[in-house]
Amino acid sequence: WPGARPSPRRYSQVAANPSASAPGRQRVLPSSGPVAVLHTHMLALLQLFATYAPRCGPRPALRPRSCASLAAEAGALDAELLAYWSAHGAAWQAPLRKLDVRAAWSCGELDGVLPSGRASRVAGGERLLTLARALELFESDELQVRRRFRSMTAEDMAPRWSRVVDDRAALQASGRWEEVVVESDAARRFARARLEGSVEEADASPALSRAVVTVLSPALKAAARQRDKADGGLELSLARLMSDAGVDPAERWLTAKLLAEIDAEIDSLPAARPAPPSSTFAAGEAERDVGQAASMGAFGVAAALAVLLLQMLARSGGGGGGAQSGLEATLDLMR
Repeated sequence: WPGARPSPRRYSQVAANPSASAPGRQRVLPSSGPVAVLHTHMLALLQLFATYAPRCGPRPALRPRSCASLAAEAGALDAELLAYWSAHGAAWQAPLRKLDVRAAWSCGELDGVLPSGRASRVAGGERLLTLARALELFESDELQVRRRFRSMTAEDMAPRWSRVVDDRAALQASGRWEEVVVESDAARRFARARLEGSVEEADASPALSRAVVTVLSPALKAAARQRDKADGGLELSLARLMSDAGVDPAERWLTAKLLAEIDAEIDSLPAARPAPPSSTFAAGEAERDVGQAASMGAFGVAAALAVLLLQMLARSGGGGGGAQSGLEATLDLMR
């Protein structure tokens, strides 16, 4: 209410002399009844409020400090992400193009596309392309694929980066961060060596495995080439990204986790609806052409038999026996 807060003494004066609150105007207070009891309780509450309110200091300003700390954390996160993306963003572009094709191929958006790159008029909901062929058509600009990941910027990567940083903080809080980083880095080197068919590094696999790889190196390289053809080089491209996009094992761990986030997004994509037939009219026309071809073939066979019958009758001459024998021969042929 307006004005300064009255003191308890002011309230006591009002209760004792109602006319003191408004000079020239008298207020008649009820002496009994529920209204008087309510008025008395209200005066008591106001007196308590006036007595103890000055002792309650202002509430400490916690929200500004919380906002400031959150802003500082967000600024540090953005700085780390920008530094990472400026250093390794170029290495991400080629794998992201391949991941766009894999996403479209996995969810069925490329179903009904022939290996030539054209849409099929018959099998609109069947997978007719392999992943390797889809990648080949896309790289030669013969196949259009929805843009999901390619040309990604640091702002586009920010939600995934936040989840990865949260996972890193959880590992650091549990005390397993260093162990996980070392083990995952060794596993990535092993995977890349297997995909390339090369001899693994000393700390990437046991000694016996390295000896086997050395002996069977030509066969392993041939198998690696076959795997590369089977998936269009996608797995090898991702393995190289996880090995190259990072100056130390901790940064390479971030790259692997970001790829895992994108891979999970691809797996969660809803299945695409099968494409409708390209033209119902065209399909009807094709069926009609087939029917006409069949009827014309039957008509041609009948015409040929009629001509043959006339020729044989003409050759039989005028004799009755000859005509009879010629007619019987013609009937036998028609049967």
